[in-house]
Amino acid sequence: MATSENNCTENYSLPQGPQGPIGETGATGPAGPTGPTGPAGPQGPSGASKIDINIQQGEKPYTNVDATGSTQVMAYFIFPGTSVFAASTFKVLGSILSPSGDMEVAVRLYQIEATGNEILAGTATLTGQTGNSHEFKIGVDSSLTLPSTEGMMKITAAVDTTPITGSREARIYAAELR
Repeated sequence: MATSENNCTENYSLPQGPQGPIGETGATGPAGPTGPTGPAGPQGPSGASKIDINIQQGEKPYTNVDATGSTQVMAYFIFPGTSVFAASTFKVLGSILSPSGDMEVAVRLYQIEATGNEILAGTATLTGQTGNSHEFKIGVDSSLTLPSTEGMMKITAAVDTTPITGSREARIYAAELR
């Protein structure tokens, strides 16, 4: 019988080699399932049932109300008539700076007839109290008298109380019929 030798080496005693190179990036996996749908938001106001009027003077996003206290025309526009558009509210955005006493500005909406006669359709009032910076106000009139057929309209503004003097100012930015 022949003798045999055992040439087994213990693996735990072999030295460890260097780290190999990083492999290529694998394929992207499929997208996950869609998350649940949130609740529906509230119904927004209809943009089809209002008239917006931006009132500007030159490059300024507003028009100053004249310091004399006389009535000043802010805008003209065509109203489609209540048979097409049943507006019930006239709103005006303005600001008042009045460091010396309270101030009131009346913004009036007129219908202009074919004869040139003007009929008062509504008045929105802006009232500012004594302060050293512009105080933004929204004036509202909900008792309008509007024409049933298409017609010309105009918006005017005037200081109703103490005339603007010194550093007092009044500005009209926009109007809305809704």
